[in-house]
Amino acid sequence: MLPLKLCARRGWSSLVAELLQAGAHVNAEIEDDETALCVALCEGHNETAKIIAAAGGLVRDRAGNADPDPILFCAERGLVSGLWTMIQINESKAGFPERCGHALISASAEGHDRVVAALLTAKANVDFRNPESEFALREAASRGRTDVVKRLLKANAASLSQALSAAKANDHDEVVKLIHAAMRDGGNGNAAASPMASENGGGGGD
Repeated sequence: MLPLKLCARRGWSSLVAELLQAGAHVNAEIEDDETALCVALCEGHNETAKIIAAAGGLVRDRAGNADPDPILFCAERGLVSGLWTMIQINESKAGFPERCGHALISASAEGHDRVVAALLTAKANVDFRNPESEFALREAASRGRTDVVKRLLKANAASLSQALSAAKANDHDEVVKLIHAAMRDGGNGNAAASPMASENGGGGGD
């Protein structure tokens, strides 16, 4: 184990800073299973993660590839405190709304309700769609993520009819009931999403 990764795992922020200032390669273990930033985030050492991220540290995606987006990394793994840290240091950067949108879809699919709550608080677009036309409510509904569905409905998610079809197709009866109730209360299954809802400019309706 390289010293940088060891210090990241222990949360030794001052030593991490010293190693980086001395020329340690921040992504030296990019070919291994984890980078220093991965380790710091997964261990909950957020101050250490800030230092590593500021030095250009990368995380790895689920396929093991180098990935520059620690927001998505935290969202996929349910790392709430790490997510907040990465939001704080990335919110002024280009593409931040889209990155939060992708993270919201992933967290909703995984059922990470607290992460979904954090992303919505950070103003993630509840109706954001990725290039595959996936969106948070349908991903949560199709997997029976009841708590997440409740939260997204409370945030006025649109495209209820598509989410309802996904829940029915997978026999998630509780989710079906929730969406039916939302539709009765005025939810619009064909409501148009805001202009930011899709990377390609598409609407959020059916």
